[in-house]
Amino acid sequence: RTLPFAEAIRRALLLACFSSDAVYNFVSQVPTALDALTAAEFAEDGMLAGHGAIWPAALRQDDADTTMSRYFDYFAEHMDDEHAVMALQNTLPLLRACARASRAGGRPLYVEGGPVTRALQRVYAKTTEAVLSTTRVRNELRNATLPQVDDDDEDKKKNVERPVAPDVEKRRECIVDISRTLKVLIS
Repeated sequence: RTLPFAEAIRRALLLACFSSDAVYNFVSQVPTALDALTAAEFAEDGMLAGHGAIWPAALRQDDADTTMSRYFDYFAEHMDDEHAVMALQNTLPLLRACARASRAGGRPLYVEGGPVTRALQRVYAKTTEAVLSTTRVRNELRNATLPQVDDDDEDKKKNVERPVAPDVEKRRECIVDISRTLKVLIS
């Protein structure tokens, strides 16, 4: 059974591993902690895949850059998948916090210009394309010809439905948020 606050505890432990050698030394020696990080929810298609992709760096594993870059490359190819976009939006603040914690611990989270940076740049490029695409769709919806309604009936005019417009705008806002975070991470 998973505790409701387990993810918050795992995130705090992840940040502590990056910022403190003592915490890293302790966690890397606890077999049950390492076993927990190989659970299904941390797998590439699991709900905590982003979190799972960052742990190898915290545990100083040799393949950490490969794991993280593969994870972010997935998003470069799946910006049209709503679940992938939401997962990316949830992962990037954690990545940014881990980058700060690792700097505080005296070592970088990933090599600047290395595979993770290149993967983040590819995601940023796809994100820029997605922002332009969703902006275009949003503008088309805004400018679409409304059904003819009597000029005198303002209530009817206001209630003409465009059922897709709110979803498009929410998606656009989510992708813009991702783009901003990526820009900070790669600059």
